[in-house]
Amino acid sequence: MKIGIAGLKYSGKTSLFKLLTGIDVSFEKAEVNRGITKVPDTRIDFLSSIYEPKKTTFAQLELVDIPGIDPENHNNRKFFEDIRKVDLLMVVLRDFDSEMYPNPMNSNDYKRDYNVIRDEMIIQDLTLVEKRLENVEKQIKKLKTKDLEIEQGLLKKALDILNKGEFLTKMEIKEEEEQYVRTYAFFTLKILLPVINTSEENINKECDFPAFSVQVESEISELPESEREMFYEELGIKEPALNKIVRHVYIKSGLISFFTVGKDEVRAWTIDQGTNARKAAGKIHSDLEKGFIRAETCSYSDFLEHKDLNKAKNDNKVRVEGKEYIVKDGDILNIRFNV
Repeated sequence: MKIGIAGLKYSGKTSLFKLLTGIDVSFEKAEVNRGITKVPDTRIDFLSSIYEPKKTTFAQLELVDIPGIDPENHNNRKFFEDIRKVDLLMVVLRDFDSEMYPNPMNSNDYKRDYNVIRDEMIIQDLTLVEKRLENVEKQIKKLKTKDLEIEQGLLKKALDILNKGEFLTKMEIKEEEEQYVRTYAFFTLKILLPVINTSEENINKECDFPAFSVQVESEISELPESEREMFYEELGIKEPALNKIVRHVYIKSGLISFFTVGKDEVRAWTIDQGTNARKAAGKIHSDLEKGFIRAETCSYSDFLEHKDLNKAKNDNKVRVEGKEYIVKDGDILNIRFNV
């Protein structure tokens, strides 16, 4: 799962990328920056405190920092080439003042800025649909085929939605249309997650989107870990905003975590919602998927109550599930297999 970080110039998106990944990158770089961030999870912290493993591994997300849109430049082709390659787009919206980095829109209005990016994505898809529909209809006049009629129907549906200024995420896609959707790789089928980069005085202000301050988070991240909690309390911040944002991205991506535990390692594994036990086992190792026999399963809430898998098993809280069992978020799995 690739998460793009996008925004207008000087929105603070590259600073956010640096905070999330710990990678020191240039603000003026014209190419994308790539990195990995862990998904904060108190469940992993608790499981590690119980097992005291040699290694603890959190779930991870791949982040792609995309060079910012220049609102004065109407040819942002490179921007769209970059976002075509990501699965979800986190849109960083500016709500702070800076003399060093003046707002290219001349004022702060995060709703306006969000619509600038949103509208650009709609225009890109609208141009594509209109051009392709014109070509398809010319071909139909020469020779009508079932495939062309299916594609024409899809394009007309898409055109109607885009002309209303809406994203194609609202479009009902039939099974027979999916191959065309994959070919087009529409921008407006991507999930958008707007977040606001605000000033310190506005951190706790009610906003339409999740809000944080890159400047504040950067300053606190430079402090010794023992002192950070005190500063968060002074600012009235219950939890580091970056933790909440990363988790929010994880959920919006349709991802969940299951866990494996032991003295060697406590680990979170990332899967799509709706994944069965056999496919989940394959995330650990392909041999586990090939030779899958069963999954001994305990929910995190049941483990939390017993704090020991053997005690949970004695209380009938460890279940034996087959290959078609749909893994739930927080399941602790022990895969039995034979190759």
